[in-house]
Amino acid sequence: METQREKEKGSLYINPVTDFGFKYIFSDDGIMIPFIEDVLGVKISQLTYLSSEDLGQTPDEKKVIYDLLCKDSEGNEFIVEMQNGDQVFFSDRIVYYLSKRVSAQLKSGENSRWQYGLTPVYGIFVLNFHLHGMRASAVRTIRLKVEETGEVFNPNVTAFTLELPDYRKKRDIDCKTKTETWLYNIANMEKMTGDLAFKDRQPAFIRLQEKAKRGNLTPKEEIEYESSLKAHLDYNACLHFAQVNGMEIGKAQGMEIGKAQGMEIGIAEGRAEGKLSVARKMKLKGLDLALISEVTGLSTEEISKL
Repeated sequence: METQREKEKGSLYINPVTDFGFKYIFSDDGIMIPFIEDVLGVKISQLTYLSSEDLGQTPDEKKVIYDLLCKDSEGNEFIVEMQNGDQVFFSDRIVYYLSKRVSAQLKSGENSRWQYGLTPVYGIFVLNFHLHGMRASAVRTIRLKVEETGEVFNPNVTAFTLELPDYRKKRDIDCKTKTETWLYNIANMEKMTGDLAFKDRQPAFIRLQEKAKRGNLTPKEEIEYESSLKAHLDYNACLHFAQVNGMEIGKAQGMEIGKAQGMEIGIAEGRAEGKLSVARKMKLKGLDLALISEVTGLSTEEISKL
């Protein structure tokens, strides 16, 4: 039987949800500009890519590495991220990423002159999963709003989450909006054997098709893609392992604890113990601590002590 890797190795297009694939495709402003325009409903005349590494304003501040960070001619900033696996604090991560770019607008030495006027910061997060704890939604717009009136409190910090899973089941004729056409192509590109969908509706897809053809990669790019593809498939395998083993361990142990201490507390503690058990097994297999942390939600410090 043909493995998933063998299927992807023979694909006409690179997989855009891999780390290499996403950055390689969307670092082309002929693709990124129409993507941002279609998601945000704005016009962008020019785009400049910024360093993806944010060291912070103090030595103790956590370093952030964005997938892609860019700025238009008006100074508006755009964080564009591809996220393959859900995380316990992913919504916090979105807030932190946006806050980092807001706080970076105060430059050293300008404190006395700055009047707190913010330049807009936008985050576009393409998710290869449904965001846990929330109703599944293809497109989610997140803004600061007044709860009582629904008024936008501040328009300068906005995030968009775009969920891919449902678009692997949709037909192309079911996609009505421009954003949906992007999600459909991103979700299904690696298994397409002909032209990308919607080329007649979005000229950027002609450029996207040529950019994403695996045959157009240089030998060096092919090696980088192969490495990224392997990491992507290994991550999915680890995630599946954690889901199968962690769920069963956590449920069984949670039920036992729940008999004595209350069902809800027991199940919660069982899930926690399940995560530890899965992390131990993954660590014994020699997997990277950062990968184990991303899959289980445990910190690298907790994992190192196991």
